[in-house]
Amino acid sequence: MVVLCFWELTKRDSAAEVVLAISTILTMIIVLTWASIKVWRIARRSISLHKNPAYILYSDPKALNKWGFLYVQFKATMYYFIFVVLLYILIKGMFIGFAQDSGVVQAVALVIIEAALLITISVIRPYMDKKTNAFNISIASVNFFNVILLLFFTNVFNIPDLAIEIMGIIFFIVNAVFATVILLMVIWASVWALVSKNPDTRYQPMRDDRGSFIKSQTNLGTTELDALGATARGDKPGSYAGQRKAIDDDDDNSWSSGDAGRNSAIAQNTGYYGPGGPASPMNASMPMLSHGRPPSYRSQSPASGFGGPPRSAPAPGGYRPSSQQQFREKNNASPWQRGVGY
Repeated sequence: MVVLCFWELTKRDSAAEVVLAISTILTMIIVLTWASIKVWRIARRSISLHKNPAYILYSDPKALNKWGFLYVQFKATMYYFIFVVLLYILIKGMFIGFAQDSGVVQAVALVIIEAALLITISVIRPYMDKKTNAFNISIASVNFFNVILLLFFTNVFNIPDLAIEIMGIIFFIVNAVFATVILLMVIWASVWALVSKNPDTRYQPMRDDRGSFIKSQTNLGTTELDALGATARGDKPGSYAGQRKAIDDDDDNSWSSGDAGRNSAIAQNTGYYGPGGPASPMNASMPMLSHGRPPSYRSQSPASGFGGPPRSAPAPGGYRPSSQQQFREKNNASPWQRGVGY
């Protein structure tokens, strides 16, 4: 449309066609420029809010459906390359449309324009993936090759006519082969889009398998915490049942030893078992948790475990600090300490 509208301004077939050409080219330039500026503003807003131009450009359905045809072929960071493409089309169309009477100026300008576009695309590679970049670099290369041959066709270098004819044959073969390749690629892409299945159907929704995450009772007993507890108690490695039995036995011994310690303390104070008292099964090397407190306070604390009398209750049989303290130092070990492997 750019080439035809500008070319009509040089021919001026009629006043109506000139008006139509001017209105058409101005409308297209204004609309595409405004749309490109809109894309640029959306990308800048996305960068300011989300530090990424692709966030709003591709996540907002309204922006994607309305303006996506201008930037979806480019990388998200190359959203502004649409300005380069539109400027390239406008300048190239202006030289083709306005410079019909001067072939040398037209050919030189086209060589410069095509070379600049080829270098820009090859260096920046603004398109979405490697295939699209390679496809557009190939198109730019063929266009650059064509304008070089066009420069020879203008007879700037005064070469023989036979050479120009040979170049004309080469020009035809290269463009015919390249056009055939492009046509086959378009046909293949169209057929593949029609016969291929919807890629979304390959991903089935996940079933509700929350029950598979619940461990069985056997698995619950072989955790690292159970192994750590067995190591702290000094148990030998065994099955889950053996570990659980050791824990249960340890709890029973703690309670029973607490009751035995309490009964021994009562017997010692009352003289039921004699002056020495019964032999306690507990380790005499470990002091009571309340060891180091004043004797008056220790005399009111329970002898051992949770089975003893309350803290405020005095020991039965009267208060005898010396024998009570000696008994605690010899026969009292905390069931809590024993329970964790002390």
